[in-house]
Amino acid sequence: MAVDPETESIFVADSGNGRVIVLNRSLLFLRSITDGMVSYSSRVGLKRICYDHVTRRLYAGLADEGGGVLKVLKFSKAAAADRSSRFRH
Repeated sequence: MAVDPETESIFVADSGNGRVIVLNRSLLFLRSITDGMVSYSSRVGLKRICYDHVTRRLYAGLADEGGGVLKVLKFSKAAAADRSSRFRH
């Protein structure tokens, strides 16, 4: 699990479905991220996630018996502001 302190989004690793779930601070579902992970989900498990709030990057560590893969996803400030304004009430 990781948190974006600016938007208060919560990132949760959903290993069983090979995705990251994004929740708001009230734990309401915002979206799921499967970008670059779907092709691995049948043979590789999502093991860890880490969010760097300075660079706005989410690091997703995927692994299987033979090794691992690191996926890096970058978020723009405009997209984060748009998502947070739609879901804050």
